[in-house]
Amino acid sequence: MQHRDADLVLRQVLRHFQRAHRQDAAADHQHVGARGREDLGHYGAAYQPIEYLLIGSAVVVHLLFPLLARATGDADSFQDRYALGADALIGGFAAIAAMIVVLARPLVQAAYGSAYEPSAAPLALLACAMVFISINAWQGSALLAVGEQSRNLRYVVVAVVANILIDLA
Repeated sequence: MQHRDADLVLRQVLRHFQRAHRQDAAADHQHVGARGREDLGHYGAAYQPIEYLLIGSAVVVHLLFPLLARATGDADSFQDRYALGADALIGGFAAIAAMIVVLARPLVQAAYGSAYEPSAAPLALLACAMVFISINAWQGSALLAVGEQSRNLRYVVVAVVANILIDLA
């Protein structure tokens, strides 16, 4: 019976993420659509590979989280594990971002053709942002591990408000 319950919970979680993804895509379409369908296509082409890399960073963070959480009683061990995870994420994703920045045009050309060449600049920019997004996920996990969820929530609220203000500017 436990296996069936776990499958049900997993299906519900997946449905939630799919619904949220569709809502995000619709919001992106409305926001970027104001600039034109062509711009939307270029941005979407740039975002697609980055989305998969961000999922990869989430997998890394979730694999490292139990190691970090087990060290919460030992400050030195916690700091060492946090630093190790941060170094791995920054080093790994900075290297990937650097490769994407250098190879953005040929990658876009190979994947989408010359019609999508304007996607190269957003791809390079999103690749750089990926480094910060991955370390942000690690920071949030560290705060969660030490019971500071409310601090993480404050950071998220500030980021959402800042994002809205930037979008309106």
